Amino acid sequence: ASDVTLYAVWLANSYTLTYNANGGSGGPAPEARQQGTTSPLSTTVPTREGYEFRGWATSSTATTAQYQPGDNYTMPAANTTLYAVWEIKTYKITFNANGGTGAPDPQTKTHGVNLTLSSKAPTKNGYIFDGWATSSTATTAQYQPGGTYTANANATLYAVWKTIEVTGITLNKTTDQWIPNNGSTLTITATVSPSNATNKTVTWTSSNTSVATVSGGIVTAKGAGVTTITATAGGKSASVKVYVYNAEYIREVYTQYVYKEPDKNSDHMPSDIKYGDKVILKTEVTSYHKILYSTNSGIVNGYIWISATGENRDRYKTYGFDWT
Repeated sequence: ASDVTLYAVWLANSYTLTYNANGGSGGPAPEARQQGTTSPLSTTVPTREGYEFRGWATSSTATTAQYQPGDNYTMPAANTTLYAVWEIKTYKITFNANGGTGAPDPQTKTHGVNLTLSSKAPTKNGYIFDGWATSSTATTAQYQPGGTYTANANATLYAVWKTIEVTGITLNKTTDQWIPNNGSTLTITATVSPSNATNKTVTWTSSNTSVATVSGGIVTAKGAGVTTITATAGGKSASVKVYVYNAEYIREVYTQYVYKEPDKNSDHMPSDIKYGDKVILKTEVTSYHKILYSTNSGIVNGYIWISATGENRDRYKTYGFDWT
């Protein structure tokens, strides 16, 4: 007989590797692994609402992952749990002035946490800032500066602008204007209110272009007569009458009294004034007021009459006339 040696047969201890989703769901199933063996971790990735999965760690409170799905892992001599490492999602909120200037800087929104929007408001000449909306063409604001933003998503907020309406328009010429019929011009200036109205564009029209035309407030005489010049902006209008007279026929008479009775008129009164003539009133021979006479004055029986008060006799006073 001979000596025999028997050798021990060893089996590696087996331990369990557990994956803990750590607040999430859908983690890999537990794995039985032998001590000291190295093999890849499961490639299954858990999920968690509002969080990004960053990997696995041996501590449930870890903020930095030690392992990634599919990494090689050497099993220790103990049951082991790997915990999912989560990072809460954040979202970028960008502000677009939408044609204006001075939009706030971008802000960061944390998932599930309300964001207080910047109190800074943009500006745009001729417009009123109404708030913020998620559409660049919105006409109604969804959010206000300093308001609460709750959506969990990246977003661009666009400024919503309201127009500033025209409330009125005035002209620098407020009384009837007279210009001679020789191609002469008259400049009329329009002022739109308020000064920061969105659309201050002024449209000019003449009611009778055969008498005068108008462009950009410059009135140009075309023929004898009367026309109304109108300036319009934002639905508001202002007008002034412009009379065009035949300048080449104007003459002057001096201050005199003209009696109602034809035989009592001054010898200075020209005899060729006839019914229907246009006249220009000259006050005290020094400054001209160009008018067409209405119901209280006019030409009667071939004579020009202007009513005057304080006279004992029934007579009319002239201050000096030019006429055509």
